[in-house]
Amino acid sequence: MQEEKNMLITKNNKNAQALRDSFYNVRHDVMFFHDVRDKSPYNHVAPIWTSNENGAYIPQMLKPTDTVLTIGGSMDSIFDMTLYGIRNIYAVDVNPVQIPICWLKYYALTKLDSYDEFKAFAIDASVFALSDRLASKILKRTDISEENKFWRLVYKENNSLEMRLKYFANETYYLRTGEGRRINFEYVKKDNWEKVRKALSESTIYLERKDIFDMYIPENVFDVVCLSNLHNFYPIDYYVDKLKELSSKLKKNGKIVLYFIGMKPEWFRSWDKNLLPDIQEEDLNRAYIKDGIKEFGVLQQINNTGNLYKKLKKYFKVLIIPVKTGKGYMFYNTPTDCILVLQSK
Repeated sequence: MQEEKNMLITKNNKNAQALRDSFYNVRHDVMFFHDVRDKSPYNHVAPIWTSNENGAYIPQMLKPTDTVLTIGGSMDSIFDMTLYGIRNIYAVDVNPVQIPICWLKYYALTKLDSYDEFKAFAIDASVFALSDRLASKILKRTDISEENKFWRLVYKENNSLEMRLKYFANETYYLRTGEGRRINFEYVKKDNWEKVRKALSESTIYLERKDIFDMYIPENVFDVVCLSNLHNFYPIDYYVDKLKELSSKLKKNGKIVLYFIGMKPEWFRSWDKNLLPDIQEEDLNRAYIKDGIKEFGVLQQINNTGNLYKKLKKYFKVLIIPVKTGKGYMFYNTPTDCILVLQSK
């Protein structure tokens, strides 16, 4: 196995036992759609192992010289950022359990012996994913840390299948349907296996448990802030106010990148004209939307996206970039996701 320099620096304000308790008490019933009573419900939602985005926007919007502040999430976008030459990344996530998940995924990529082992452990969605055997190999090859101790506890108390079914978002769906994971990022390709490992050895990634909207951000350090689909977890007015604060801290010509799953560019053009979007029957996945409550929730999310977009345009220059959908939300059949790139006026 190639020896690689550890360039991942993690900081979590919970020890292994507290992380275990958080993991065992995750919620699968958090609804988005901006009607949340909790300012940030994501801090206790079931964690994700893979991103529901399409990383095609990364080489379009980010430069190798950029210093990036981003949501940690599942680490997928961060891996692709390093593949495209970005070497300074500060990642935060308010969900405490996402930190050890990112940690395990990073070391699966850098410590396992082959692409086939990594694919079986981290990419495939079969019953062998996150296997105890490969997890044990990763844990033996990494320093004892709170993340390492957390995974030792979890694997001692659960087999990998039980763990995925009980505590991860979306894993039940993969196992029930037999569908593979929808990972729309370049690093997962076999031809990029050695390239991304080399890129990670040359990159510095800080990974910390923090609320990106409630943390100190120094001025003139970051070129780009990537917020994923964070807008789904916050009330619109609060979210826009925080974006304005963030934008004021960025370098000159700094950008904020937002990811809107399932949105069509023509819907944004309708909102530009103060028209309702033309939502076609085929845009909605009726196999998933089987009752009026779910349909109301989906239509409310589309409506909230329009309201958010119109408010963003008051304060920012907004560039809309459509990409092929990553099929991140099962209730959409739309062909695209949309990235909104914001710059101060």
